[in-house]
Amino acid sequence: MKALSLLVLLTPMAMVGCNESPPMDASIESSSRQQQAADKWFVESQTHASITNGILAQRTMYPYHFDPASARLTDLGRRDLAILADYFRNTSGTLTLVRGDASDELYLARTGMVRDSLKQAGIDLAHVTIADGAPGGAGISGQYIVDTAKSDKGQYSGASPGITIQGLSGGSSDSNMKGISK
Repeated sequence: MKALSLLVLLTPMAMVGCNESPPMDASIESSSRQQQAADKWFVESQTHASITNGILAQRTMYPYHFDPASARLTDLGRRDLAILADYFRNTSGTLTLVRGDASDELYLARTGMVRDSLKQAGIDLAHVTIADGAPGGAGISGQYIVDTAKSDKGQYSGASPGITIQGLSGGSSDSNMKGISK
């Protein structure tokens, strides 16, 4: 009975001793924290650079940059417009403001909000054009796709020389856009 009581008392103490990890050298622990901080900084800086490059490549504000049915910018809209303002500080060009399903009145209010924000950021508005449209140009006419789907050979005769527009099943392997090959 005494042996059983002693065993019951000593078992928890033995288990506690098994669960403790050996103390870590302070210099190793510090080095590990520094490495984690450096890793975090690297990932965050690369992410920020990628986001900025995407915003600058498009130079476009979308309806989701505004509160619904409003000309008020969202947090994302303010961030993206600040990045664009920095860009237009030294570069002339076009900022595309996608209309979406906004009424004429709302679209004009959003255009005014963008112009006012750029002006407040110190941007010379004579060097920035705000336009409605698709980012990066007009894109491909939907009629090409419809005509292509109707054709027997999968080619649209009205395409520019050297360009084949193929049927809806896809394009060539070196195509940058689905349905178009060089």
